[in-house]
Amino acid sequence: MQRQGSDVTFAYKFGETDPKDREATQICGDGLVEKIPYSDALTKYFSKRDTLWVFDTNEWAGLAQRLINAKRLVIGTSALSAQMEHDRMFAAKLAKNVGLDLPETREFESYSEAISFLESRKSQAFVYKPNEGDPTGTFVPQEIDEPSKANTELREYIGSLKPEGKPSFVLQALIPDGVEANFDIWLRRGKPIAAFLDLESKRKLTGDLGMNVGCAGDYVTKVPVESKGVEQTVGRYVGLQNLASYTGSVDANVVFSRGKILFLENCFRFGYNAFPALFYALAKRPAEQIFREWITGEKALDGAFDSGFAGSLTLMCDKCEKGRPILISRSAEEHVCVYQAFKDNGHLAEVGGWNEIACVLAHGNTPEEAGLQCLDLAKQVAFPDKGHRIDLASSDLPTLPIPRYRWLASRGYLR
Repeated sequence: MQRQGSDVTFAYKFGETDPKDREATQICGDGLVEKIPYSDALTKYFSKRDTLWVFDTNEWAGLAQRLINAKRLVIGTSALSAQMEHDRMFAAKLAKNVGLDLPETREFESYSEAISFLESRKSQAFVYKPNEGDPTGTFVPQEIDEPSKANTELREYIGSLKPEGKPSFVLQALIPDGVEANFDIWLRRGKPIAAFLDLESKRKLTGDLGMNVGCAGDYVTKVPVESKGVEQTVGRYVGLQNLASYTGSVDANVVFSRGKILFLENCFRFGYNAFPALFYALAKRPAEQIFREWITGEKALDGAFDSGFAGSLTLMCDKCEKGRPILISRSAEEHVCVYQAFKDNGHLAEVGGWNEIACVLAHGNTPEEAGLQCLDLAKQVAFPDKGHRIDLASSDLPTLPIPRYRWLASRGYLR
């Protein structure tokens, strides 16, 4: 937004951050954007009615509601959004109420009880999802083709966790043979004005190996609000009373399996790579203009986004260290969204603390075209120990985004 000519201020409030991440959190963005405490931002900007408040997290829902009540321009979170992300059982029950099917889902507040439950279901595979904390902290066993091994793997993982306070998490039955997709709609005062399909690769390494990350790479494309995929998934939420005055994003992460659409989770917030993909690679107007039209307009966001596909590829580093250089070629600058960095003596540098450094983004008429461009752009970004998936544009693994897109398209879900 700053590069497009908008005046941008980063308002922050540092909470109880993990000590190992505290310094990285506090220096993130230094030298790149104006940074002020959120209390100062309220003092400086609250009276300016045309200020646009954009939240990138669901942690500040109370402040967002205060601004909404004062009729300020707000995008990004709400009390419902926070509850949907952090109370997985609430989200699961609401999904069931709107007509989505559920994999078996159990809530726990004890690691030992969860292990006992898994021992009673040794032939079944499950996924671990925390209710609170790092939203990328989901653990999916590697041995998904052999449920009994996956069960053992998860029991060993849970047995290694150290309780901090009272744990709160769910175990959800793993669906090994489905097609996963995320449908996202934008609401303005409860009415849908745009819809998108997001297909992520969540594993860190090629071949769906390695730990889960927020998003290792993905494709985003706009789809009709009235499309079959939207109507049968996230569209079921439209019309809920607690969304009647909501302006923001609504999403549903689901798996299509054996004639059923099984609910996995909601975030109701800006996704990891999906929003950079939209605004770097598909948007036909500046981000600020789209945000303002999203909030104050009267019509659908016609013409705001290009057709085709936005590809994104996350660039990661296993051993990030404060001050190590991040080098981006001049020709790639407008295609790179930097996640965690600061300016050190005029040069872009790592803050340390997180593995995801940046993502590269490209537009293509086909997903393969966008993916190949991303792979080329990745060569134009350098930092020590850089790594990324190399199969973004491939289709030889059924869990990759392109085969999933083809499956959804062939069955009429995207029209």
